[in-house]
Amino acid sequence: MARDIKPQISQHGRPGDSEGWRRPKGAAGFGFGSALYLSAYMGHAPRNKPKRLGEKLLQIREALGLSQKEMAKRLAKRTGFKITNTHVSHYERDSAEPFLETTLAYARIGKVTFEQIVDDDLDLPL
Repeated sequence: MARDIKPQISQHGRPGDSEGWRRPKGAAGFGFGSALYLSAYMGHAPRNKPKRLGEKLLQIREALGLSQKEMAKRLAKRTGFKITNTHVSHYERDSAEPFLETTLAYARIGKVTFEQIVDDDLDLPL
């Protein structure tokens, strides 16, 4: 049953002021230690990511003779996502993981299979 929780304001302040503002009794906090934040991650182990993903994405781009900017344009056209050369750089350095659709676009542009990109035991036929 939902109940109406109104902020308690002292005579010294208003909501947003560091002084005089109190969290209403029974209201949940949203800091890093809150149950809301922790429940989002409980029971979830980190997902395994291909160890050679960035290396293979770089290999595809270089085999095509494209700059990061040119590759970004091709990926954006295929996926409909806004992809910049910065994104491509992050993918190749393994500092960001591309969306599934972007990885599939890499496969199609490079004329390789999706499996060849994501399976660390397979090499690219480039």
